[in-house]
Amino acid sequence: MAGSSKNLTDEVDAFSDEFDLDPDNRNSRDSRDSKTRESRIRFKKELAYALQWVSIALIGSFFITLIGNILPIQLMKPEWLDKLITSIRSGASFPLYGAISMMLARIFAPNDQTLIRRLRLVRRFAALMSIVFLLIIPLQIFAGLKIIGNLNVNENQGLAALQKSAAAIEKATTELEFRAALSIIPDVPPIPASAFNQPIPVLKANFLRQLIPQIKRRETLIAEQKRNRTELFLSLSLRDILLSLLYALGFGAIAKRSFFLNFSN
Repeated sequence: MAGSSKNLTDEVDAFSDEFDLDPDNRNSRDSRDSKTRESRIRFKKELAYALQWVSIALIGSFFITLIGNILPIQLMKPEWLDKLITSIRSGASFPLYGAISMMLARIFAPNDQTLIRRLRLVRRFAALMSIVFLLIIPLQIFAGLKIIGNLNVNENQGLAALQKSAAAIEKATTELEFRAALSIIPDVPPIPASAFNQPIPVLKANFLRQLIPQIKRRETLIAEQKRNRTELFLSLSLRDILLSLLYALGFGAIAKRSFFLNFSN
């Protein structure tokens, strides 16, 4: 009988432990669970707050750096346009990370109305950036071609001056005509008067003997520079086009509604 009573007591104690019939134990556990939940909620809010400001800092630093790089504005110069495009692309990772930070913040604070409004603005900004990177592709090709064209024109002008001078020297018959022919060449040093003690045909032959090889070397150098410049332009353009497309896709994905953006819906 005593053994049976002991077994019954043990079963009651086990039942009490399993279902927490002791009010003190149950209250203590509920209190611990409540504190844990409050701690987790507070941590999520703090993390969401920090991520918001990280996002703002990254996007803000992108704009500040961009403005500093493109001033003063010179819309009519292809060099400035190329500088603008390069600045946008080189700093694009900052707003990209910033947008992702704002999306992550929404996960930790899905009901924060201020965060929802900021995320909406970030999505619109991401959509704009996606369009900008698509527009960058033809603009950079245009700017690059204009820059190459300007360089080619400058080089051709220098070569043309040498060729024109050589042709004028060949036609010169007097000292005055010879001096006028030499003045066509930019930055040519003045000819001493003693040089004209010799006959004009001899003087012409001496100058042309030096000038013609210079013209041929210049022609070869310009042709090589044009070829190298074109090859470099094509390789860099391909790289930049791929980068612009990738950034356009990245920002476009952020701008599109997704699980992250509708987390609380």
